[in-house]
Amino acid sequence: METTHAGTAFITGAGGGLGRAIAQALAARGVTVIAADIDLDQARETARLVETAGGQAHAVYVDVTDPASAAGAVEAGTTAAGPLTALVNNAAIYATIRRAPFDEITVDEWDRVMAVNLRGPWVMAVAARDALEDGGRIVNISSATVFSGSEQWAHYVASKAGASDSPVYLPANSAPAASPSTPWHPVSPSPKPVMRSSMTPTTTA
Repeated sequence: METTHAGTAFITGAGGGLGRAIAQALAARGVTVIAADIDLDQARETARLVETAGGQAHAVYVDVTDPASAAGAVEAGTTAAGPLTALVNNAAIYATIRRAPFDEITVDEWDRVMAVNLRGPWVMAVAARDALEDGGRIVNISSATVFSGSEQWAHYVASKAGASDSPVYLPANSAPAASPSTPWHPVSPSPKPVMRSSMTPTTTA
């Protein structure tokens, strides 16, 4: 475990799965982790695992669909750990999504997936904007299904396509106070890069 402080990352959906793995990998590189999740007990478990391995971590509750919750989580995290070097928008509905033909997906199902997977990254970016250090990063976790498709999963694929493209249009439409030096990166957990030409360096996961 590296001991040199390499910044602070706020990671949503850090209570398990990919989010926990991201938290542990960053902590192993000296990054202080703010593990945020709607399941606070699981966020605390991630923080415990990081600290047991010699890293630094803090756990906070967040509902990424709720601007007030997002703002409170960022405030709590930065109070504990200082300004952010990175925001990792990882929280998503995935395993519990019901597969169905696109015309059989209910409005409630569609809205629930979009609320977490697409609105969530935007809500978090707004909440964290002023907490990011100059030159900090916003990373949206996308999906290889944006390119390959996935049978009877139109709502999930559409939500991840939006998460991939939001780093292109959101910075260009930010308020003047937004730092122009805060790059946005969509990252797909696959060998194929999910980047746009306006963003450097190329990032894969």
